[in-house]
Amino acid sequence: MKRSAVALCALLGTQACSSATQDAAQTGVATAGGRLLPVEVLARALGQSAVPVRIEEVQSISDLWIDYQLLAKAAASGDSLADPKLLDNATWAQHANARAIRFYNKISATWSVPVADPKSMYADGRIITAHQILLTPPTRALPLQAAEIRASIDSLRRSLTPANFAEKARSYSVDEQSKLKGGLLPAWPSGRNMVVPELEAGILFTKPGAISPMISSELGIHIIYRPRYEEVAGAVRDAARTLAIAGADSAYFAQLLTANQVTVVPDAPARVHAIAADLYNYADSATVIAAMKGGDFTAKQLVRWVNAYPAEEGMQGQLLNAPDTAVATLVRRIVRNELFLRQADSAGVVLTEAEKAAFRSELRRLVASTWGTLGLDPRRMSDSVRRLPLVEREKLLADRVDAFIVNMVRDRGLVVKIPRPLRTLLRSRYPGAHVLPQGAAGALEGARRVRASVDSARNARGGASDSAGTGSASAQGPASPAVPAPKPIAPGRRRPR
Repeated sequence: MKRSAVALCALLGTQACSSATQDAAQTGVATAGGRLLPVEVLARALGQSAVPVRIEEVQSISDLWIDYQLLAKAAASGDSLADPKLLDNATWAQHANARAIRFYNKISATWSVPVADPKSMYADGRIITAHQILLTPPTRALPLQAAEIRASIDSLRRSLTPANFAEKARSYSVDEQSKLKGGLLPAWPSGRNMVVPELEAGILFTKPGAISPMISSELGIHIIYRPRYEEVAGAVRDAARTLAIAGADSAYFAQLLTANQVTVVPDAPARVHAIAADLYNYADSATVIAAMKGGDFTAKQLVRWVNAYPAEEGMQGQLLNAPDTAVATLVRRIVRNELFLRQADSAGVVLTEAEKAAFRSELRRLVASTWGTLGLDPRRMSDSVRRLPLVEREKLLADRVDAFIVNMVRDRGLVVKIPRPLRTLLRSRYPGAHVLPQGAAGALEGARRVRASVDSARNARGGASDSAGTGSASAQGPASPAVPAPKPIAPGRRRPR
């Protein structure tokens, strides 16, 4: 392995490497299936690419390499990855969400939810809505052009009436979501940071039945018509009921936490940050995060729930980057899901065998399609490859993965995303695969040196560097197969625009 460090130094054009880089070269960036991802391979590919040279990219690429290598190992050995227990474990998040939805629908139907008078809530601005025309004039324009654009918008504003506003919105607004409804935005409770502040302030300033002046925000220029209550009564009633249900939700889950005496451990921030930085290393850890009645909440449960959240919520990133003062709040938010699922268990809410089989089938389909995309499909393996000894067959497919990763990073080619259920399946089937922190740091250092060398050479030739592109090799796509997160599992809100 000493040659790897020497090769890296030569690659980077330096006369000596730091001890950190030398150590990293000896360990590799990641290990999977008995194979190492060499530091110099990733450093060279990332440094010569247009992908940002950041530790997040090193981590993402390394995780992808691990997943691809484990898929190659399974394909080479004839492992169909069809063990029902492993499949059920990998789709635990889908099971949990499906059960939580079922239980929530059952208990919420019994709640008595008092709803405030929607007409008074609309009159005093607690619930608001509007038709809008959103325009995005050029941010850079010559003074004469700017004056002409302003005059054109002002002319449009003067032509608007309550009667023609919806028609004009369909013709002129650039907000593709609302223009199809004549510019009508969903009704929402004010003061919740659900729209840009300038728009909300402009709506509240405009009397019902009136049209606003031009309102500037980071999104562009808004012109809004604030309808009279009678025009939007149905939407306001729905919003008032949704707001009341949200209040009942909050009260229910607050009581659930109190009744179970949930106490987050004092050193939770350090523990949570460590777990979020390496989820799969803590997948079976009994490290206590919070104490509560009926059994502590551990790192293993935290990992499961982090993987259960929709990828777009970025729960792993929230935990990793949260200040120490915010960690307890995030932990309590996740613990309430665990408590709610325990209640579902007590109520006998389970999935049928047919439902479990559907989740398994979808994950098996995902395995097969990913094999095919990576060129690893055992069903399409040639007879000559099949006849190879297992060791040689594994090496052949592993080499194919290495070439795929290098081309993907260097040429910004196809990225085969690995959804969380598939990643969980692979890591539980072949434990021990992980990113090596020292190797990742060495790859980052090496990639920066390669990038600097590439940029220097390009500048010397008189060409501008294009290596600071914004492309990303991020490995984590939205979870699939997926069931929408139930209301008790922190549903996201859309920001009306």
